[in-house]
Amino acid sequence: MPAGVIRGPKSEQMWKRAKAVATQGYPGLETTNSDRFYAIVMTIYKAMCKKHGCAPADESTSLLLGRLEICEDINEYI
Repeated sequence: MPAGVIRGPKSEQMWKRAKAVATQGYPGLETTNSDRFYAIVMTIYKAMCKKHGCAPADESTSLLLGRLEICEDINEYI
């Protein structure tokens, strides 16, 4: 499962379902062309999320700004 994209138990459940659907629809593709397989899984996952709303709740603006400030502070020391 892609790090940073799939967050939360509902998202993980949807990812597993999307992977199962892709495995059933494209047997053997995971081993022969993993990049294509995971692109298909991601497409299915996004469609499922759009229909079932599996993405985590949006972060507040203040929380996002706080994260940006931390990143800017770290970049000053690098």
